[in-house]
Amino acid sequence: MNGSSAIIIHKNKILLFHRDNIPTIPHPDHWQLPGGGIEKGETPLVALSGLTIY
Repeated sequence: MNGSSAIIIHKNKILLFHRDNIPTIPHPDHWQLPGGGIEKGETPLVALSGLTIY
C-alpha cells in the first residue's frame, strides 16, 4: 500500500495525531503525522489535499 504524510508546522509546533489504544489497529497508542493511503491514479499531493484545509 502506498501512502502520503504531511509535516504541518504552525507557530513552531508540529501537528501530530495520537492513535487510539485499540490492540486490533496497526500501531495502537502511537503518535503519527497526518496522512493516509493513496487511491489508484492519485498523486501524493492530491491525497493530502483531502486531509487539509487551506
